[in-house]
Amino acid sequence: MAQISKFKMITGVSAIVLAALSPVNYAVAAPDSIIEVYKQWNYQCQFVTAVNLPAVTKNCEVVHHLNDSTGKRILSVAFTWEDDTSEPPNGFDQSGIKATLVTPPGVNLRVVPELVVERLSELPIVWNAQYSTCVVSGCIADLMLNPSHVGTLSSGVGIQVRFGMVNVGPIAELNLPVDGLEEALEALIRDDAN
Repeated sequence: MAQISKFKMITGVSAIVLAALSPVNYAVAAPDSIIEVYKQWNYQCQFVTAVNLPAVTKNCEVVHHLNDSTGKRILSVAFTWEDDTSEPPNGFDQSGIKATLVTPPGVNLRVVPELVVERLSELPIVWNAQYSTCVVSGCIADLMLNPSHVGTLSSGVGIQVRFGMVNVGPIAELNLPVDGLEEALEALIRDDAN
């Protein structure tokens, strides 16, 4: 029990020091976050409170990481809710789910990355992503899905991410688990879209 109190005291002192040193006008407190596990997918949120804003900003995502046999991360996939608060040019709400793929270093940027949903006795559904940037740990590609795609995405018998690698042949195909994805995406939409 003394260790818990000591930890809380250190966390509180750290928050005060960070608040004093921070050039941004944020109230710093002990981090608030939640993580819910839906089989092989995690739904995680972090809460940030700005001093000049009355509400708490909540940043949530549904995420899965694939690692190779040595434990090195080879792919990360995250789904976030993007709220279209501006007036859409075509008069329709453009809100939806943004899929972010973080591919490993060495991708061939000329090969369009794809998110593929395999379905029983039907043709697969393929969504093309677009690379936005590369960093030391890999390249980031994004694509937007409208809310009606969530059922299609989570009802497939398999999900693959396909992308080109410079020295590995034409296309790398990595399988993502389907177990828990539907429930995790429902939590994301329930909490962020409303």
